[in-house]
Amino acid sequence: MTTLHRNARRLNAALWLVLSACSGADPKPSVTSPTTPPPTPVATSLVVQSGDGQRAETGKPLAVRPSVQVRDASGTAMAGVAVTFAVDSGGGSLTATAAVTGTDGTASSGTWTLGTSVGTNVVIATVSGLPAVRFRATATLPITRTLVDTQTVARSGGVIRYAKTGDPLSGLTITVPAQSFANATQWTVRADSSIAVTLPTDFVQVGPVLVISNGQNYADSVMTLTTPMRVPSTMALAPFFVDAATGTLEPIPIVDRTDSSATLATRHFSTDMLAIPRNAAFAGAIRTSRSASFGSVWIVWVAVLQADLVGSYDSDFRPGTDDWEFANYGEYIGPNGICEGMSVTAMYYHYFVRSTGAAPLFHRYDQSLANQWDNVQGIRFAGSVQGDYEERFVAGFNQVKRLVDAGKARGVSTASLTSEWIALTLKLTRRPVLLALFGQVGGHAVVAYRVTHLSNRTFVGFADPNFPGADRRMVFRGEGELEPVSLQLNALSIAAPFELAYAIGVSADVPTDQITRRWAEFSQNRAGADRYPATYRHEVQNPLTDEWTPLGDTFRTTSENVKMRFICEDCRVKSPSSIAGEQYNEIWNDQGNRRVTFNSLTAPVGTTKFLAVAMGLADFETPASGTPGFIDAKPFTVIVRPFTVFAPQRTAPADVDLDFAARPNGVGGNNPRFRWDFGDGTAPLVKTTDSTATHRWNRDGTFTVKVELSDASGTLLGRAQLTVVISDKASFVWGFTEATVTSSTLPSGGIGSLRSDTLIFMRMSQWMSTLRNAPRDHGLLIFGRPNGGAKCNAVAMLDHWGPSARAADTIRSIESVGGLLASCGNADYNGSLNLGSLTNGTLTGLAVPVESPNQ
Repeated sequence: MTTLHRNARRLNAALWLVLSACSGADPKPSVTSPTTPPPTPVATSLVVQSGDGQRAETGKPLAVRPSVQVRDASGTAMAGVAVTFAVDSGGGSLTATAAVTGTDGTASSGTWTLGTSVGTNVVIATVSGLPAVRFRATATLPITRTLVDTQTVARSGGVIRYAKTGDPLSGLTITVPAQSFANATQWTVRADSSIAVTLPTDFVQVGPVLVISNGQNYADSVMTLTTPMRVPSTMALAPFFVDAATGTLEPIPIVDRTDSSATLATRHFSTDMLAIPRNAAFAGAIRTSRSASFGSVWIVWVAVLQADLVGSYDSDFRPGTDDWEFANYGEYIGPNGICEGMSVTAMYYHYFVRSTGAAPLFHRYDQSLANQWDNVQGIRFAGSVQGDYEERFVAGFNQVKRLVDAGKARGVSTASLTSEWIALTLKLTRRPVLLALFGQVGGHAVVAYRVTHLSNRTFVGFADPNFPGADRRMVFRGEGELEPVSLQLNALSIAAPFELAYAIGVSADVPTDQITRRWAEFSQNRAGADRYPATYRHEVQNPLTDEWTPLGDTFRTTSENVKMRFICEDCRVKSPSSIAGEQYNEIWNDQGNRRVTFNSLTAPVGTTKFLAVAMGLADFETPASGTPGFIDAKPFTVIVRPFTVFAPQRTAPADVDLDFAARPNGVGGNNPRFRWDFGDGTAPLVKTTDSTATHRWNRDGTFTVKVELSDASGTLLGRAQLTVVISDKASFVWGFTEATVTSSTLPSGGIGSLRSDTLIFMRMSQWMSTLRNAPRDHGLLIFGRPNGGAKCNAVAMLDHWGPSARAADTIRSIESVGGLLASCGNADYNGSLNLGSLTNGTLTGLAVPVESPNQ
């Protein structure tokens, strides 16, 4: 540097001498100060050029590489400056960390890939002697990210847990109880923030949609999904399945909620199981094996301010329209009650069948409006589903109850678990949901279809299987506690208070594919074919022969006492009866709303309709209760027609023809057969169709005339008999039908025993016929006495008088035999029989013969 300055001075002196000579100026030398060279540029600043403030998914490279510019004190970009880049935090990486500035003073690192944790990533750039600069980038969660990738859960059960630092879903847990599935299962869980569920204005989606699959049908136990979230306590919360094709929301029961998470309970994670119409045919026709692969399901949590839930919300389900018309008396599979089966199948019909335009369920499949038992297939359908619940699902009610109770024990608000859940669900979906209630006596299932939610009360309208068509209501207090509601386990049990209610939802606990197969059986009139006995019969006893025959649609008999029984060799449990295969037979009125008796029936005369309700023992319930349950109901008609035989006269001397008429009163069909036995040793007389007979006895005596009635096939249907007296000196017997004796007086001397007495009593028999055919208030006056040694036998008339008249005032005519009455009648010698008001019955009077031939 010194040499350079010295040479510069010499050059300047030489130039001055030349210039001086050329100018002609005085060549005197002058002294000039030397010029200072510019300083060398120095880097004074390092600034961010580009690449700061970027966002990308965790583990992804950023679009812009970090870039800096180096400047000197004058702000001029400096080239050739060395820059170092390094990851400061966030766990990312750079493909290059060293660079030299170019002519524009800039330098860039290699590609910056963010770390795998959510949050801020930092890269630092440094130049020697200058303060470092920082580049910040935000690592975000992927819009669609896999939380669990085909994790295996053994048959013995297990817990799936997602853990990732910085991920709001870290801590998500799925619990699979032991033996939930027959084999090990493969689970996949994704979170998809790109799915925005369409919700009304008041509602908000909490977190991303969860997409879960395990390729399985319903589990044998209740599984739980706990999702991390922070939702203010001022908001109501509920989980929903989402149908990707239609956007339909279906509620899932919530069983726990804390300030940092919420837990749902379900039996499945498959879109194929959702309660949407297309799934009915799909599940029934294709999903015939539990090992078949089932589709993944979307799950979303929805919240709404509690203040926005105040109001009334209704579904399109109505008791008396959408429930069953028969009451929950139980049946063969569930003898103690089928409330789950009835509620679930009613909801199934509403969701899958009614929604396609079918007629309402109430009374659609029965035969009459009042008959409890005539919808046999409907009862079996509900009972079959009840049996499926007994095998696989009834334990789930208890599991959910335990989960709810555990949450309550930790202080979880019962309002959020039931009353708010009902209000939120019905406001959002306007569709009915299934509820379970518990009391000291057990559990009961109902359909909730209407809610009015207030700040301090929630009123829920529900359909109760024990009271078809009835609009019932339960009330929750402001904190969500159920006010005790009076319920019964079945329609015949004693009511008791139920104090706990919780949500079951729809398909979360209702096995739609299994019910679809039961629905197919019901549609083919084969409901419960795999559980109900294949063969059975009602039998009726012939009271004349004691023979048991199958009960047909009509049973004709001459006896009011009818004995029946129910035989079921295929019933699963034998009854205590000593008769092989005998089970239990109830007889109800034809309307099916009142039980009349068991087995033995006293049927009134005439035509009466009944129901023979077959009950049998089974062991489907655990433990078996020993209670018989409904199998079938057979309507039948009993026609009771007393079979009688009538004779205009039943006293006569020998060799006098007596006429008889059998009265079948419609029993025996179109071609009845009558077999007459006159009791005197003559051959029986058999006649078809003709019910009359004539016979003459050739000797004195008392004879019993018997007649048997049979139908065209020879079946004995009735027997009747009467007694005849054949003698000139016999007791004469006359018959009164449809009469009641109120008083009687006979003369002490009797009536007599001459031939004329026979003729007189024959006439009396004709009067009795008049009495029978034209019943009124009648009196019979009889008198006669000897007069002056002449035999005098006479009879007064049979006539009518009113209740306030005296007999003596109403005698209008007198008939006599041989004019004897005119010559020997005497008013102080008389007797009478007062028949009074006519009623049902038979009166027999006796004319007593006396020894004296003159009296």
